Amino acid sequence: MLTEKAMVRELRNNQDAYLPLKVEFRHSPQSTIDPSDLSIDIKWRDRKVNFAAEMKTRTSPKGILQTLVQMRSVAPQFRQKFLLLVPYLSKTITEMLIQDGVSGLDLNGNYLIQTDSIVAIRVDRPNRFTESQPIKKIFSKNSSIVGRLFLVKGGGFQSLHEIGSKIAQLGGSLSLSAISKLLKALEEELIIEKTPGHIHLLQPEKLLERLGDGYVLPTITGIRKVKIPQIEQDFAEKFVPLIPSSSRWVISGESSAKHYTQTAQPDVLTLYTNDFGSSAERDDDHSYNLVVKETPDFFPFFDSREIEGTRWSSPLQCYLELSKLAATQSDLLLKLKQMILTNHPLRT
Repeated sequence: MLTEKAMVRELRNNQDAYLPLKVEFRHSPQSTIDPSDLSIDIKWRDRKVNFAAEMKTRTSPKGILQTLVQMRSVAPQFRQKFLLLVPYLSKTITEMLIQDGVSGLDLNGNYLIQTDSIVAIRVDRPNRFTESQPIKKIFSKNSSIVGRLFLVKGGGFQSLHEIGSKIAQLGGSLSLSAISKLLKALEEELIIEKTPGHIHLLQPEKLLERLGDGYVLPTITGIRKVKIPQIEQDFAEKFVPLIPSSSRWVISGESSAKHYTQTAQPDVLTLYTNDFGSSAERDDDHSYNLVVKETPDFFPFFDSREIEGTRWSSPLQCYLELSKLAATQSDLLLKLKQMILTNHPLRT
């Protein structure tokens, strides 16, 4: 993790990264002042604003929120003289600063300046100062299961054990230690809140957006192409028995959307399973109407819904899969989004 002195050193060495803005220290570059007393001038053409900067060595939104709460008691004209300096201006932090009317700067060349004399924003520079986390990519793959659970179940949970039991009930598998780390990461992102005896969702729409951004397709270890004469009528009777009863399987999100919205079913269905079983008996590479994909991941099977002997993906899985397809209709995604968020009051 960066120290405050290391952050000052980065600023001194990369002042040209903020062009066309000019970033200057009001003290000598050789000064050994306390970094907490850092004062920075932001210049653009003939305009200049002097900021009192406060450094945060971590990009945890929860830590940033504490600073912003303190700033809310300060008069607006003084708030404009405050600059938050962080290793990286993430999307979440940028949104928080915009809402509170506070300026920010990071070490990658990104900035958000909000004053009466200068208004400027640049947030497209990649993060060179990623932080080491116990669990990375909390919105992707199997790690996304904890976040998904909060969108599946309205209300909240009383304990870690209750969350673990519900995950297992819905087809997931995570250790309590992994769940604990994921909850901590979601809390740091201000998506959930933990109080004594209660864990509840704060920002359902933000969580859904982050899950969409982080979604990646399952790892595929094998593919079979199958022909079923009348797939809708015969699937449960003629194909399901070929899959081992102990295995996981589910119709993919893309192929399941018709059960939740008015959309046409694809000509070829996709099915995920962790065990092909004897489905090879129906292999047909030429006139197939079912693609069976083998995956060791369990997130595609989470919260599947069984209808007349067929397991269909949840509305959330449908939304996440379809959100990655360029041809997906926006009104279809909107309907799925509304369905997912129905049990959650939207908060900003």
